[in-house]
Amino acid sequence: YQKSHKENPRELIVLFYDVARLSRDMQGYHGIKSKLTSLGCRIEFVTQKFGDDSTGRFMENIIVAFGDMERQKNSERTRDKMKARVEAGYWVYGQIPIGYQSSKLRGLKEPNPNTKNIIKRALESYAHGKFKNFSELAQFLNEQKIPNHKGHIQNFDGERAKNILRWAWFYAGFVECKKNNISRRKGKHEAIITTETLELIEKRLRGEKVSPYRKNSAKFPLRGDVLCPLCMRPMTGAYCGGKTQKYAYYYCRTKGCAGCNKNIPRDDMHAKFVELLKSITPSKRMLEKAGVVFSDVWNEEWSSLQGQRHSWGIEIEQLETKIKTLVNELVEAKHKAVKQAIQNNIQECSERQELLKAKVQEYTHVKNDFDSVFEKVIFLLKNPACIWKKSDLGMKQTIQRLVFPNGVIYEHIEKNFRKPEKALLFTLIEDSEGDLAGMARSEGFEPSTS
Repeated sequence: YQKSHKENPRELIVLFYDVARLSRDMQGYHGIKSKLTSLGCRIEFVTQKFGDDSTGRFMENIIVAFGDMERQKNSERTRDKMKARVEAGYWVYGQIPIGYQSSKLRGLKEPNPNTKNIIKRALESYAHGKFKNFSELAQFLNEQKIPNHKGHIQNFDGERAKNILRWAWFYAGFVECKKNNISRRKGKHEAIITTETLELIEKRLRGEKVSPYRKNSAKFPLRGDVLCPLCMRPMTGAYCGGKTQKYAYYYCRTKGCAGCNKNIPRDDMHAKFVELLKSITPSKRMLEKAGVVFSDVWNEEWSSLQGQRHSWGIEIEQLETKIKTLVNELVEAKHKAVKQAIQNNIQECSERQELLKAKVQEYTHVKNDFDSVFEKVIFLLKNPACIWKKSDLGMKQTIQRLVFPNGVIYEHIEKNFRKPEKALLFTLIEDSEGDLAGMARSEGFEPSTS
C-alpha cells in the first residue's frame, strides 16, 4: 500500500504476512529484499517487526535462517519418504510411464486398459526383432494414436520411442532409481511384459543380437511351420502376380536348395493340412484316457520346471554371497575408481538377483493351472481340423505347434505331407492303447510307395 501524500509521496510499502512468505531461502530473501529496496520500496511484515539497528537485522537474519533450515529439512524428509516408498515397491518419482495410470492407493500404478495392450505389443515386437530401429518403433506407436493424460494424440520420434524401451524394467514389474541409489527390485504394480521380454529388450539396447523376427500372416498360417523336404528349412508364403489377379503360394527360398522357389498353391497345402489333422484326431475312447496321460506329461514338465527353479534358487544364493563379498571389498577400497567399479558390479548382481526372483515367482502357481489347461487341450484334440479352419492366426499356430511341435514336411512331387512327428501327448495316448485301433484312418499321412 502507499502512504498518504503528506507523509511521503514517493514511498511504497510492500507488505508480507510473514518472513517465510517472502522467501525461505537465505540468499533469495536478501536478493528480493535488495531489489525491492533499490526500487524505492520498504518491506514490512504483519507478524514480525524488525528495527533498523544491528539487533533488528540480527533477529531478522535468525528468523530467515531458521526458515531456510526448515525448508531444507522438509526437502530431506520428503526425499527420505519417497525413497522409502520406492524401496517398498511403489513408484512415486516423476512421470507415469505410458500404459499405466494412477490408482487409488498412493504410489501404486495400474495398467491403463486403453493403452497397455499397445505398449505390450510394441515392447514384445521390439524384443523379438520386428522393429529394426527406433524410428520403426516410433512409426508403429504413431499409427496407434495414443492419447496423453489431456486426451491429445502423442507424437513419437526415435528418441521418445527409445525412452519407452528404457522403462522396460517398469513394464516388467520392477522399480529402481539409480540416481538415488535404489537398486532394481520387485514392484507392487502389475507387470504387462514378462522377464524374458525384458531380458531381450535390454540385450538389444546393449547391441547384442537376438533371434530374427519371423513375420506372421493370417493368409499364410503355415509359414515357418511347414518345412522343405530337401533342405529341411521353413518355407515362406507370398502372393505372386498374374495377368488378372494375384496367386498365393508357399515356397522354399533357401539359396542352393534344389526345391528353391518351387511354388505350392496355398489352398492345396491348406486342404492337405486339414486332412492331416483329421487323420490324427483321437477317438472318443482315447480321449477318455487322455486325462491320465496328460497328467503324467504335466507332472513331468512340472518336475523339469522345478529343476529350473532350483537352479535359479542356487544362482540367487550365489549372487547374495557375491554381493556380500563385494560390499566388504567396497568398505576396504580406497581409490575412487575402484569403489565405482565395485558399486557397478554390486548393481549388476542385484539386478540379476531381482530378475531371477521374479522368474521364480512367475512360475509359482503353474501347477495349479492343470484343470484349465487340460480343458483347453481336450477341446483342441476333439476336433483340431474344424477348429483350425475357423480360428484366427494365433489359434492356428497354437494347434500347429501343439500337434506338430517339430513342424511338418510337404513333398513337392507327391503333393502331400510326410508322416509327421507327433507331440509327446499323442504318442503317449497311442502307447496307452497298445495299438492304433482307436485312431482315425491314417491315409494321407504320407505318400503311397506302391
